[in-house]
Amino acid sequence: MTQKFVCTNPDAKMHGDVPDASHGPLAFYRLFVDDVIQCMVEETNCNAKQVLESAVESRLKMWHETDADEMRQFIGLLIWMGLVHFPSLDKYWSNDMLYCNSVATSVMKRNRFQLLLRLWHFAINNDNNAPSDRLHKIQHV
Repeated sequence: MTQKFVCTNPDAKMHGDVPDASHGPLAFYRLFVDDVIQCMVEETNCNAKQVLESAVESRLKMWHETDADEMRQFIGLLIWMGLVHFPSLDKYWSNDMLYCNSVATSVMKRNRFQLLLRLWHFAINNDNNAPSDRLHKIQHV
């Protein structure tokens, strides 16, 4: 059974033209991935606005809107962190000889990564979702 991707954000729009077969499989893959990433960007920015309305933490106040390129970098770091295991999140940005690497530090700053991780979102926050469905926030992805 195939499911159609449905973004819950009413302002989300399909960007770009649908490629034909001459563009190859990567073009179709990017079309899907770019659409999902754009939805994540919009929902994360929307969630950030909601959280910032009642934010007391000073680090949250440093938030600025994310974009598709930054979201790709963030997801790339998450995938890399799944392959390279350190004992804590901070160690990926550590200057300690034991954990020294240039990957995380060259992609984004630790505080920005933590902000994105804190505010990363896939769906609109609302109370109308069934509390019995634990996957309702990511089901459309």
